[in-house]
This record gives sequence, C-alpha cells and structure tokens, in this order.
Amino acid sequence: MTEAHPLVILAQHGLFVTSHFSCVADAVSRPYSIRLAREADVPQLTIIEKKCWNSLALSHDRVLARICNHPSGQWVSKVGDVVVGILYTQQLPSTETLLQTGVNFDNQEDQHTENNPSVLQLLGVAVLPDFAHMQIGSGLRDFVLQLASSRKEIIHVVAMTRCSSATESPDMHIDKQISAYNQKAMAGADPTLSFHLGGGAKVVCTVPNYRPADTLNLGHAVYIQYTLKPVQSDEKKDSGVPVAGGIKNGSGATNTISRSMSMENLQRLLLESLDHADAVKAAQAKSINAFLDTSFMDFGLHSLAMVELQSKLANFLSTLGIPSRSLQNSRTWLFDFPTPRALLAEVNGPTVTLPDTQPTQQIVHADLGAASAGLDAAPSSACPTASHFAVVGMSCRLPGGINTPEEFHTALLNRVDTVVRVPEDWDWDAKTKHASLLTEDAAESFDAAFFNLNAAEAQEMDPHQRIILEVAHEALVNAQVLQQKSGQDRVGVFVGLCNNEWSKHASEELSPYTTTGSAQSAAANRVSYLLGLTGPSLVVDTACSSSLAALHTAINALRCGDCDVALVASADLLVSSHSLKVRFLSVFQHSIYFC
Repeated sequence: MTEAHPLVILAQHGLFVTSHFSCVADAVSRPYSIRLAREADVPQLTIIEKKCWNSLALSHDRVLARICNHPSGQWVSKVGDVVVGILYTQQLPSTETLLQTGVNFDNQEDQHTENNPSVLQLLGVAVLPDFAHMQIGSGLRDFVLQLASSRKEIIHVVAMTRCSSATESPDMHIDKQISAYNQKAMAGADPTLSFHLGGGAKVVCTVPNYRPADTLNLGHAVYIQYTLKPVQSDEKKDSGVPVAGGIKNGSGATNTISRSMSMENLQRLLLESLDHADAVKAAQAKSINAFLDTSFMDFGLHSLAMVELQSKLANFLSTLGIPSRSLQNSRTWLFDFPTPRALLAEVNGPTVTLPDTQPTQQIVHADLGAASAGLDAAPSSACPTASHFAVVGMSCRLPGGINTPEEFHTALLNRVDTVVRVPEDWDWDAKTKHASLLTEDAAESFDAAFFNLNAAEAQEMDPHQRIILEVAHEALVNAQVLQQKSGQDRVGVFVGLCNNEWSKHASEELSPYTTTGSAQSAAANRVSYLLGLTGPSLVVDTACSSSLAALHTAINALRCGDCDVALVASADLLVSSHSLKVRFLSVFQHSIYFC
C-alpha cells in the first residue's frame, strides 16, 4: 500500500473517512495523524515499546527489521511532531500459516510474503500511555482495516494477541490454570481482546507455547480473525462469533438489517471500557435480558469510563455508517439511554428486534401535549428551533473585581487567578484559608433607594436577592428590554439557586420583611415585581445544576410561548465558613468558592 493511496494522504493530514459509504468530503478531523513508519522513527518506537510492554518490549533491532522487511505495512501515529503510537503488520499466504507446527512469536516474521498474500497479520499495536485517552489505538486499527478492505487480494486480517488482565494463580494446578485461561480467552472477557472484538474480530482459539516468555499468559497466545467485507454488518458479527458469557444470537433471531448495531457489538465495547473485575462480572450476565436491562453505571462504569465508552460508540457508529440521530448532538448518551436496551432502540430504531427477548414497551419520544386525549398537536412549524433564540444582554458579578462581561472575557483570555488569602481579621474557622472573593464594591454597594426599597427591607434581604436584582437590571438595560418594554411584553424570570444559608443569619426579631428576605422564591419574584415584568417568575433548585436547569426551563418557556423574553440568573454566595466546612473535601489545589 503506497503513500499515494487516498486514505493514506488524508490520514497524513489528520483526516479520516469513517465509513465505507463516505466520500472524501465526509472525512473527519482528529487530533492525530497517521503515516508510514521510517527508519528515523526507530529510536522513538523503541521508547514506546518499553513504556507499553516492559519486559516484553521489542528490541531496537527487531523494530528496525520490521520496518525494513515490510516498509509499506508499519504505521505510526503522530500528535504534532511527536510519534506516539505504532501498529505493525505483515502479509501471510493463508490463515493457517501461524498455526503450523514450529511457528512462534520469535520466528513469526519469517512467514511474511510479498507473493500472493491473502492475509494481513496485525503484529502489534502500542500507544504511549499519556495519549491513550485519544483512542489512537482504535484509530490505527480501523485505518489499517480500511486499507486491507480496499485490497482485493486480502481476505482476512488475523492476529496472535494476548490477555492483558490474565493473572497467574500459583496455588492452582497448572491444568486448572490453563483451563481457566482458555475459558477467559474464548469468552473475550479481557480489555485487549475486547479491543479486537470491538473492531469486528472473533476469537478462533488459544495457541500453547507461542510466546514462552509471556508468563502472564502461561506462554499462550490468542488467535483472532477479522473477516473483511465491503460493509461491516451484523451478518458478519453474528456468524458464530464467540461472545462473552455465552450471550449469543441463538438461531439467528437477531437484527436482520445491515448497518445496525447488535447487542454483541455493544457488549464488546462495554467490556473494553471496564476494568478486569467488572468486565468479568458483565461477561457473566445470567441472561440476555439481564444484560440489556442493567444500567451502564451498574456495570461498574465510573464517569471517565462512561466518556470513553461513549467515544467508542461514536467511532463505531461512524465506521458502520449508522445515522445516530440525537446521539450525534448529545454528550449524555449513556444517561439519556441508561441501559443497553434503550441505547440500541435509539440507535437502530423500533423496527430492529433484539435476540431471544420478550417484547418490551417501546420507547416513544412524543409531544406530551399531543398525547393528551382530545388535544390537537400544534404543527411542528409553530415550535421555534434553537436558531430562533439569541442572547441579547448580559451582566455579572465575579471575584477579582470582575463586574462586566467584558472584564470577564479579558480575565479568561489572560488566565487570571482570582484566588486570594482570606483576610486574617475575618471571623473564619474553616480549614481552608484561600477563596475567591467578591470585592467590597460588588458585595456592599447595593443601592436600595434605586429599587425603591427602604433600608430595613434591604437589611433583611438575602445577599443572593440583592446581587441578582442588580445584575438582572443591568442585563435588561444592556439588552434594551426595559427601555423598549410595552405593557404587552411578557418577560419571564428564571433563577437558579441552591444555597440557603441566609436564613441562619437573619434577624432573630421578626419583622415585616423577614419572610420575603429569606425565601428562595423571592429571588425571582422580587425581580419581576420591582422591574414590572409580567411573565413566569420562578426559582429552580437542582443543587449543582440549578443554573443549567434554569436556562433549560427558560428555553422551554420561550418555545412554548409562555413568555417573549426570558431573563436567566444564578448566584452562589457563601456567606459564612459553614459551607466551606461541609464542602472542604471537594477542594483541590484552589478553592472555587465565591464569598
């Protein structure tokens, strides 16, 4: 395969065609590039080998020999100008070549041929650990598989791989160790095997004494095989592929259309994202329904693994050319569709059935208004789309003397750190001694008379109410809403709040202003009342997501016609050291709290 191949030219510039149905115009950009390895890369490749494989690392001479023996089959990935990964390959005459007596890891490269090859062997892949999060290994694999698919003479891609999570059990008899290893390997319940299974491979068999130095694998290797077709479809994946935990497609009662995602596809990607213990647990699901109806978090996925799995799903769907509809624009797939069944239904649509399962309730995303008996649904053209909304005014009060959006923008560009030491004369008994503080101008300059409030009422007001009232007025003036407002305009107020410390500091003596001064709801209601705004007025409290939930509620109100203009505000002020005591365990390096 020469460097003139279109796929190679694109990959050299960090562009990749992710589907057999795609054209050059559909190529997607990635933060790395791929090109053929060169002899000058050998020192860096030797470093990669040592960091990835430790005692099993290839020597400098063997890396050089691979490049010299088959220069058109060794592919490196680069981030910037640095080589960070490598995938080695060679060509074989048949799929049985590596299974011949006497062939092992030390002499497998002697089997390479340039004459009438029909098989491409993946010799190994290695990516620097610091770049593993970029899914470069999967990118190299998929790129090489695409190249192999474009060659008429190449029918199969094979590999002699290993289990990376297999562990020796000295107390167990060697025969039982081997039996347990074979069972694990054939089930594919291992991160390295899942890497290949996720690309469409199947486990063929284990090969004893293939790599004696690999004591972790008892000297064994795992022989896997990819079958190349113009379209990677479920027909390929479901034809006798051994799957983890015995979850199989039975007598073919599985997806009957091509370009769809099967349960086995999803299971393999899931196992690849789990650590060893959780992968074994997931692979041993007692039934198909148990797998399909278990939430992704219950499989043992932590937040980083959820992100990793979502990235793998996106790449897999793109490779198969599957339109993923709402998934393309979402960053919360695994929460929006929290079980394999729900995710598969969203990806494949309601016409695709799952293997050996009882009919389940179909998930329907419907207009709740249209679903009500006797109500006619409004035509879709009456519902504004996202392009109909615009931010027309802003204001802010932030630590470090940042009191305008322009100042905030400048601070971001200059990477201003607003964390300072808490003044020593403060009555401060929290462990943390640093915080981000509002300046005195921002915290103590509330002009009660401007809003027609008397001093007694202002004194009883929660500081959240004061600062929200100030920034709300500024934002509306900035947007020229107050100047142009008529009696017919409906301006909604949506406030996100979750901190209600002020009630502890309110005056012990009740006054006419005590209740409104400490009530959460008054933060929005006071803005509406004092500024003469007629429209929805509410406070949203969803803890840490309050501001985002308030924005979401405001957009829905605009979309439904509840208001013509929406004001969204949020504040989180810590008025004592109490919250810092409670939240101290969340502080890393710098405090993120505004006081």
